[in-house]
Amino acid sequence: MSHHRRCPINDLSNLKCFSLTCFIPTNTYDNRLIPLLRRMTYLEKLTLYIRLVDRSTFVDGTYLHNEILMHMSQLHRFNFYISTQIPIDDSVHRLSDDNIKQTFNNIGYYQTSCIVDYYCSLNAISHVFSLPFLFNRLEMITNRFSSIIFSHVTYLQVVDTIQFNYSFCHSNY
Repeated sequence: MSHHRRCPINDLSNLKCFSLTCFIPTNTYDNRLIPLLRRMTYLEKLTLYIRLVDRSTFVDGTYLHNEILMHMSQLHRFNFYISTQIPIDDSVHRLSDDNIKQTFNNIGYYQTSCIVDYYCSLNAISHVFSLPFLFNRLEMITNRFSSIIFSHVTYLQVVDTIQFNYSFCHSNY
């Protein structure tokens, strides 16, 4: 017989720490994950690693603040990596790294980075993440990542629609 107290899944309001790592691209962020996170009102530490697909816009600081962070008044540590892959055409306004990074600065998250890549004529991907980068996996990256050091990464998936420079991968050995 177990003496562990079980918490009902509906009672998330007293949860202090939550971590979600999902390597498989998902399209359920808005209708599944956002409602779940909003129920964690007293969360103090949040760690997210998610890859999003089938969205019309990139996830940026403004969106994270309005949909998640403003509902977590006790949050003091937020480690994240969120990649968003979207279809594009000529009607899509092409945001830059700085455009998206500024949305994080606007909400007081200065230790972040953003890399946006329009890697083919039909797709774009945005990678937003907290610094230092604490995760061990990066996927769907291009040669635009070459100036950032990811010391914890042990799994790397590269999209080589644009040829990589030989100095992309450095070793400290």
